[in-house]
Amino acid sequence: MEKDSIAFWRKTSGRVLFWLGFALVVLRWGLIGATVEISGLLIIFGAFLGSAIGIARGLPVIGPLLNLPGVASVVDFLAGAAKESKARPV
Repeated sequence: MEKDSIAFWRKTSGRVLFWLGFALVVLRWGLIGATVEISGLLIIFGAFLGSAIGIARGLPVIGPLLNLPGVASVVDFLAGAAKESKARPV
C-alpha cells in the first residue's frame, strides 16, 4: 500500500510539472517551459526509459548511434545505467 501511494504521488508530480511546463510555453516562456515539461516526462516515464533505450540499442540504424562514445555516456545517464557501472561490450 505504501509503495502504491509513493508511486501515485510521484506520477502526480510528473503530471503537474508537465502541465506547468505546457502553460509556461503557452505564456511565451518557451525554454523554461520546455525544460519543466521534459522533467515532468522523465518523472512519468522514467521507469520505461531504460527499457526503451535497451531496445533502441538493438536496432540496426539507431543502435550504433547510441553506442558512440560521447552519446553513450549521456544515454546511460538518462537511462540510469551510470549508477550500475557495468561494462558494455564494444
